[in-house]
Amino acid sequence: MKPTAQTRTQALERHLRRIQRQIERFEARRERVARFRPLIFFLGLALTYWTGWTSLIFAALIMLVESIHYNRIGRRIRRHRLWHSIKSAHLARMTLDWQHIPEPPPSAYDEQHPFAVDLDIVGGRSLHRLINRAVSRQGSQRLLDWLLNAAPQREQIESRRNMLRELIPLSRFRDKLLLQCLLVSKEHLDGDNLLRWLHIHPTETRSSYMFPAALMLAVVNILLFGAFWLGWLPGWWLISAAAYLVIYFVNLPTCQERFDAVMVLYDELDKFKAILHYLECYPYANHPNLRHLCAPFWQETPLPSALMKKVTWLTAAVGLRMNPMAGLLLNLAFPWDMTAAWFIARYQAECARQFPRWVEAWTELEALVSLADFAYLHPDCIFPEILEDAQTPAFQAVALAHPLIPAERCVANDIQLAETGDIVLLTGSNMAGKSTFLKTVGVNLCLAYAGSVVNATAMQTRLFRVYSCIQIHDSIADGFSFFYAEVRRLKQMIDAIHADNALPVCVLIDEIFKGTNSRERLIGGRAYIQHLAAQRAIGLIATHDLELAQLAEQIGSLRNAHFRDDVTEGTMMFDYRLRPGVCPTTNALKIMSMNGLPIEHI
Repeated sequence: MKPTAQTRTQALERHLRRIQRQIERFEARRERVARFRPLIFFLGLALTYWTGWTSLIFAALIMLVESIHYNRIGRRIRRHRLWHSIKSAHLARMTLDWQHIPEPPPSAYDEQHPFAVDLDIVGGRSLHRLINRAVSRQGSQRLLDWLLNAAPQREQIESRRNMLRELIPLSRFRDKLLLQCLLVSKEHLDGDNLLRWLHIHPTETRSSYMFPAALMLAVVNILLFGAFWLGWLPGWWLISAAAYLVIYFVNLPTCQERFDAVMVLYDELDKFKAILHYLECYPYANHPNLRHLCAPFWQETPLPSALMKKVTWLTAAVGLRMNPMAGLLLNLAFPWDMTAAWFIARYQAECARQFPRWVEAWTELEALVSLADFAYLHPDCIFPEILEDAQTPAFQAVALAHPLIPAERCVANDIQLAETGDIVLLTGSNMAGKSTFLKTVGVNLCLAYAGSVVNATAMQTRLFRVYSCIQIHDSIADGFSFFYAEVRRLKQMIDAIHADNALPVCVLIDEIFKGTNSRERLIGGRAYIQHLAAQRAIGLIATHDLELAQLAEQIGSLRNAHFRDDVTEGTMMFDYRLRPGVCPTTNALKIMSMNGLPIEHI
């Protein structure tokens, strides 16, 4: 039986209670272990007095074992707490508990984007924050780019949907992947730091032949010094040693740059080590799409674990020479620094082939995991059907709802737009749901074009470029008034419709030309709607101007729909149901009266 949102919520709550009980048991066990520490210490001291140092050594060994056991329990507690936080975040996403939904890594977007702000794709309580569970900046950005895609492509959508169908059931894989990230670092990861290391090129002019020369001189030094020590030759070793030191100091700046670079590499790779190991060892046999995506982690040579071992050995070699005395002795006997720098240069070339593939695969996987989590946590959502250009209807949805509205308050509606040129004119009272419905259509289109599930029981749509004009703001910095900002956005829509592009446009407009007077708003609104109805576009336009509703009598592709309200015992009541036709009621005067305004003077 297919799970529902309610059963999944209940399962999460039970799981959280089990984890909390395990944490409490581990904490009690750790507390019991800690109680024995002073007893072991003082008992060891007392026995030392009577039996000698043997008891003290024995007590020290017991304390060492106790300390190891104590730390092991602490690691288990930390692991369970992180697991609890992961499951708590899932529950918060299902219940829209924004205080407990983690903030996503910083992402960038174009402030002039045609719908990013209007449809709440970005922001504090946005679709991106709700879905995103990426821990790297690149994964978060990739997900946002998918949600903001203004030119969807069928092949990309199908490819992501195939991946999601594999990933959705793999909830444990997704959660353990996130757990590995959190165990390493609480900070957001940044794959660009790995790629940046590939572009650190120290001053490189002589090392290709200086290193062999230094190696030969080191051997000659040892032989000449041995011959001098045995009295076979005079002190010629001083000449070869001087030449060796000249080569060493000439190449020292290059070596130091490479040492700094490999330390940066080690620090960044250490953050990804657990993730890389997990992806390298995961069994992909029954998941061909996931297997193909993660091929750079398990198929390429060298494997991440092998490369990590090389970098670890290099870091250890560099660390040995950090002590001035040890560094001097090592480099006097052998070109230690130049050897380490030579190996670093070799590994840098090797990493240049591997790192970009790792980062790209990880970025793609994080974005897909976020969408898979969203689908898993919302089992009532469905994958929409993406229609061909000639298929009808152009857009149709049954029980379409907004994913950012709590389920207990969310009202679903049906909508259909048969052909390009079809425009629905929404009328209705204030607060009746017109703007929310515009956003509902837009948000679900964004989800569909990202390859995700949508909040509906059925949905069919062609590919459209989405443009909206809902939350327009004036700009003091740029010198734009509210009306001028609105005109610019509406002009952007017209330009998109007339552009040489194979995809038609879906427009979502709230209160067209609301920044000007009623007479000019009516004239401008009529002209704009008539123009839209004659173009390759579909859309919804919300308005309070009932005069615009008369256009449906003149334009066959334009139809009216409305939301209404009722007043019951002095209280405004809304059912948020979309109905055909023009709204028969208005409520502006009612709201003024209920709030004590002197409407008798109007």
